[in-house]
Amino acid sequence: MHFDKARLDDVDELVRIDDEDSPSPWSRQAFVDEFSRVQSRLAVARLTPTGPAIAFLCSWIVGDEVQILNLCVSIAHRRKGLAEAMLRRLTEKAQKQRCRTITLDVRRSNEPAIALYHKLCFRSVGVRPAYYAEGNEDALLMDLIL
Repeated sequence: MHFDKARLDDVDELVRIDDEDSPSPWSRQAFVDEFSRVQSRLAVARLTPTGPAIAFLCSWIVGDEVQILNLCVSIAHRRKGLAEAMLRRLTEKAQKQRCRTITLDVRRSNEPAIALYHKLCFRSVGVRPAYYAEGNEDALLMDLIL
């Protein structure tokens, strides 16, 4: 597995991955916009160094906090530890940059993601009622103290 920074020519793959089953996928423009944001980090996983993206993780670094905005693995590559590997890499980089916390919001119904976050020692610290417009679903606010 190869992990690196996303490139602008990855955008179509990122859109495809996010569209596969996300109830509220990002637009193409939303991905493009991340390349111009100073605080944004967009990482991808590939099977080969020059292959297409099969997973991505978008995060922002603001002060001493990392906020995870979007993490998605292509359906064909799920249950192979990619999300966990990407989160572990993010945690290592955050520690090297002296960040103190990683935060994220997750759909209350996304039990596999919540289980993964708990496995990695994230804790539930709050609820954002009706955070997701689609289905009027609550978000769990989770964090990891580094």
